[in-house]
Amino acid sequence: MPQPPIQPHLRAKGMRSMSLFGGDSGFEEEQRRFVQERLTTATGVALAMTASIVLSRMTAPLWGERTGGSLAGMGVLTACSVAFGVVLWFLRRHQVPLRLLWSVDLGLLWTSCALVLMVMATRRSLLHPYTAQGAGVLGLIVLMRSVVVPSTAWRTFLTGLPAPLAVLGLDLVLAAPEPLAGESGAREYLPHLIANQVVLASALGVACLSSRLHHRLLRRSWEAQRVGKYTIGERLGAGGMGEVYRATHAQLARPAAVKFLHPWALGQRSHTRFEEEARKTAMLTHPNNVTVFDFGTTASGAFYYAMELLNGADLRTLVTRTGPMPVARVLHVLLQICDALAEAHSLGLVHRDVKSANVMLCVHGGIHDFVKVLDYGLVKDSRVDLGLTSEHHHIGSLETMAPEVVGHQPVTAAVDEYAVAAVGVFLLTGEPVFNGPSAVSVMRAHLELTPEPPSRRAPEVSARFDATLLRALSKAPRDRHGGVQSLRSALASVQAELAQMGRTWSEDDARRWWVGPGAEFRAAAAPPQSD
Repeated sequence: MPQPPIQPHLRAKGMRSMSLFGGDSGFEEEQRRFVQERLTTATGVALAMTASIVLSRMTAPLWGERTGGSLAGMGVLTACSVAFGVVLWFLRRHQVPLRLLWSVDLGLLWTSCALVLMVMATRRSLLHPYTAQGAGVLGLIVLMRSVVVPSTAWRTFLTGLPAPLAVLGLDLVLAAPEPLAGESGAREYLPHLIANQVVLASALGVACLSSRLHHRLLRRSWEAQRVGKYTIGERLGAGGMGEVYRATHAQLARPAAVKFLHPWALGQRSHTRFEEEARKTAMLTHPNNVTVFDFGTTASGAFYYAMELLNGADLRTLVTRTGPMPVARVLHVLLQICDALAEAHSLGLVHRDVKSANVMLCVHGGIHDFVKVLDYGLVKDSRVDLGLTSEHHHIGSLETMAPEVVGHQPVTAAVDEYAVAAVGVFLLTGEPVFNGPSAVSVMRAHLELTPEPPSRRAPEVSARFDATLLRALSKAPRDRHGGVQSLRSALASVQAELAQMGRTWSEDDARRWWVGPGAEFRAAAAPPQSD
C-alpha cells in the first residue's frame, strides 16, 4: 500500500497571512473557538445583569418601594434582556463564523455602552455626579472587553473609539443649556468635559495595550501547540529517545502521533540517528509497518516526526494485563511481524530492536488483531554502516537480544529472526526467554544458555512449534531458519497443522476478543517508547 510522500519541514511555524486582525487560518480557527467561548460568557453576564435590573424594578411595589425609572427605560432594558438571551442561545447552539462573532462583540459592547449613556442622559446636567460616574463605567466596560475578548490592538481601538466620542457628544448636548458663556462658565464646565475624555482615552489606551499583550500570548500559546502542519494535543507517552503526543493535521483533520526528540537530552549523533529513523521508516510501505506522514525540526530545534495514530496496545501491555495468548493467535501475530520485517530486510534494513513493546496489536481499517511494527529507531542499513549507534555499547533490548549482539559480532537480519522467536515465547508463556537478577546475567544467558522449550510453561504448544521457535533461538545465526521469510514459512506450516486439528484464530475470534476482554485497549494509543 503506497504511503503519502514525506514533506520535510525545517521550521514548525505556521505560514502567516496578512489580515486586519492577524493570524493564519489555523490560528483564526483557534481564535474563533476562544472568542465564541468568551463571548458566550460575556453575553450570559450581560443577560444576568439586565434581567436582574428588570426583575428588581418589576417587583419593587411588592416590597413597598417606588418603581425606579420610566416606562420607556423599562422597555429598553427588557428588549436588551431578550436580545441578550437570543444571542446567548445562538452562541451556545451553533458554531459561529469569526466575522459574525466580531459583530456580536461590537453589538454587545455598544449595547452596554448605550445603556450607560441612556442613564447619563436622564440626568440632564453635565455637573450631575452620574455623568462623571457614567464616563468611568464606560471606560471600565471598554477595559473589561479587552480582557475578555482576545483581539488585536487595532480592533480594540476601532471597537472602543465610539465610547469617548459618544460621551463627548452627550456632554456637549448636556452643557448646551448651561451658562457656558464667559470665563466663569468655562472654568466650571470645561474641566468636566476634559476629565471625562481623559478617563475614556486612558481606558482605551490601556485596553489597546492589554489586547496587544493578550493577542500575542494567545498566538504564542497556539504556536507552541503546533509543529509543521500538526496541532499537538495531550502527551501519550515518553521514553529515552523522546516523547509522543496526540496530534491532528490542521487541514485534513487526520489524527496522528507526533514523536519528539529533545535537543537538550541527547547529542548531535543521537539527533542524526533519530532523523535516520524517520527516513528509513518512511521507506517502508507494508501495511504491517507503521506509516510515517511527516518529519522536520521545530523552532526550538527539536526533531519530530508524525506517524499514524493506532487503536490498540503493544504486545507487552496486552500480555501483562490479560495473560498469555492462545497458540493460534500467537501464530497469527508472528506471521504478520515476519511480513513487516521481510519488507525491511528486502530494502537492506535491520530493525535490531524487535520486542513485545515495539509491536502493537490494533483494530485497523476494520480488521481486528492487525499488527503494526514500530520504532525503527535502531534500524541499521545492512548495505551501509552509518556509524550511528556506536555511542551505546549494546543496541537492542534484553528480552530479545541476539547472542551476536551481546558478543559484539556483526549484526545481520538474523538478529530480527531471533527477536521474533523471543517475542513468540513471551506471547505463549507471559515470560521472556531468559530471566535474571541483572542485565549482565540476562545477556550472559542469551550468549551461553539453551532456551527452555515453551511447551514446558505452555503445554498446549505443539512439538513442531517448539522446534520452530528453538531453531530461531539458536546461538549461531547460521543454525537458524535463514531469515524471517523462512521463519514465516515454518510458522505457516505449524498454523496449517493446528488448523487440521480445528485450532484456528479467525477474524470472528479476534472481533469477539476486542469487543470483550480487549475493549479497554481500543482507544487510540501512542506508539510505545524504547526503554
